Amino acid sequence: MPEVGKAQLKKRWGRDWGIFLLSLLLAFFIWVVHNLTLDYSVYMQYRLTVTTAIEGHAPVATSNEALLLRGKARGFYIIQHRDRKGSSTDISLNLDPKLFHKVAGSEDLYQVNSSDIVEKLSEALGSQFTIDFIESQVITFNFPSQAHKMVPVNPQTSISYQEQYMPVKPITLAPDSVMIYGLTEDLNVINSLNTKVISRSSVSKSVQGIVKIEPVRGIRMDKDELYYSLEVARYVEKTETLHIEVTNLPAGKSVIMIPSQIAVTYRIPFKESVTKRNNSDNMVFAVDYEDIVKSRTSKVIPKLYKSDRTLYSYELNPPLVECLLTDVK
Repeated sequence: MPEVGKAQLKKRWGRDWGIFLLSLLLAFFIWVVHNLTLDYSVYMQYRLTVTTAIEGHAPVATSNEALLLRGKARGFYIIQHRDRKGSSTDISLNLDPKLFHKVAGSEDLYQVNSSDIVEKLSEALGSQFTIDFIESQVITFNFPSQAHKMVPVNPQTSISYQEQYMPVKPITLAPDSVMIYGLTEDLNVINSLNTKVISRSSVSKSVQGIVKIEPVRGIRMDKDELYYSLEVARYVEKTETLHIEVTNLPAGKSVIMIPSQIAVTYRIPFKESVTKRNNSDNMVFAVDYEDIVKSRTSKVIPKLYKSDRTLYSYELNPPLVECLLTDVK
């Protein structure tokens, strides 16, 4: 055979062999991919990290033991979540503190029953792993104790009202206090927290909503937002001149008041102004004998003694009256 023919045959043989190897490699790759897309029953090991709000303790902890699950997963998922050392994959969950049970004899150890978190685990793992059974019945966590105390929260407001509308009661927060955590020296100087400013304008009805708490550097709170509500109503303002009475005056004593009458400007519900005509009926302002005795200047603030009206607010003019005690002869 000529040398040229031998070279061509050798070249063709090499090309055919290369195609064969490439085809074999491609077939093997397709076979591997196909098998990796199949579902397999497998045991998977996870390390569970949880976030919760157990009073007096750190908010985050990692399980002391591995969480062993039996279920079905695709080959891709199994390879992806198993390294050569076979270490656990991390799962992070946010759990209700009511699920945790304190370990007897320990301050910081808490346990959760795996049966109580199946739904949370399924959500975290997604559709690629279906849980058939949880081998770990109880999972233990160590939540270190932290310095903490309960402090009230003060609402900060910037609210304007339409004409003849006003707040019936002070704005309320629910809850009105929160638990704070931090260094002891930091907690010692914090006696209350403030909300961010609740801003409303031209209010003519009751309002409610959610407001965040103003953060403090280095301090963690068990809640960062609160529910607020403010009752608002329409009012009518009236002014009446009333005589001042004296209560608990003992026998043998009398009181001279200067002045003996005061102007009372008060606000009542709009509906009452329509249904009740005599606004000052049974509205009595008085000074108490004991308050007169205790006063260093003989000037006393008259107080509302009784009223058949719902008073949203009132102002006195003058705000104080001079009370002179005398003996009755």
